[in-house]
Amino acid sequence: MKYLYENYVSLVAVISNDADILIDRIRRLEQVLKENFKYYEFVFVDNHSADDSLKVLNSLDMKCTVVELAQRHKLPQAVMAGIDAAIGDYVFEIEDLSVEIDFSLLIDMYETCQQGNDFVFLTPGNSSAMSRLFYRLLNGRLRYPAGQEVTSSVCILSSRRAQNKVAAMGDYIVNRNVAYASAGLDCAYLKTDMIYRNRRGILTNIGLMLDTFIYYTDVVIRLLFMAAVFFLVISLCIGVYSVLSYLFEEIAPGWTSTIMFISFGFFGIFAILAVVSKYLDQILKNTSHSKHYIFRDVLKK
Repeated sequence: MKYLYENYVSLVAVISNDADILIDRIRRLEQVLKENFKYYEFVFVDNHSADDSLKVLNSLDMKCTVVELAQRHKLPQAVMAGIDAAIGDYVFEIEDLSVEIDFSLLIDMYETCQQGNDFVFLTPGNSSAMSRLFYRLLNGRLRYPAGQEVTSSVCILSSRRAQNKVAAMGDYIVNRNVAYASAGLDCAYLKTDMIYRNRRGILTNIGLMLDTFIYYTDVVIRLLFMAAVFFLVISLCIGVYSVLSYLFEEIAPGWTSTIMFISFGFFGIFAILAVVSKYLDQILKNTSHSKHYIFRDVLKK
């Protein structure tokens, strides 16, 4: 008889319009967990799917928890809704079930976690050029260095101790890969040869990248400082030019230079205000005691 691991594991999966593939993916996941773990649970988070995903979940003839979100959320918050409902000693997180993953690798992740790692990331061998460029720019600029390079992932395994640490930090999670790697706990990366392309649109990806840089690095602060210095020098030069023109030339105050000064000044002010507003948004999210997600219903089967 095959040995079964006795630790209780939870598998959290976010469902986003996956009705067509849902049954196949869930059965494959169930087979892997059933063959290797004595105790396990499934937590499915329906991220306000527009298709029949929720109906498929509710019709499953298996023991699971279904969290129905009241509106569409960003993936980190959808995952958090599932983690809050999970009770396992170890938690698998799958943000996108549409990605073709060799689920047998979940066992390799668990065994790696048992070697003293609190987070284990399953990383694709081939991701998009935008993703590779983003993480290349990000690494080395993190406010709290992770100790090793952060990269994209298709599945994450974390211990309960790790989740308690993340919860105690109280941060609004923008990017789970970065947040976990920066938590001060041991991490491991299992690289696969799979090709990974997320389903997010280019504007959504750009927004995620910008939010990550603002929240986890000081790059934007430095750019703001450089911009402030630049506009200060421009203002000073225009001021000196106006004084010299008044003293040595018989011309009225320059209309062009005035307009340029006003344009530069307002451009700088509004650029700074735009970024400051993003920081204020994050501060409000961190200081708020409300949940970062809104759910409609939780069904335990």
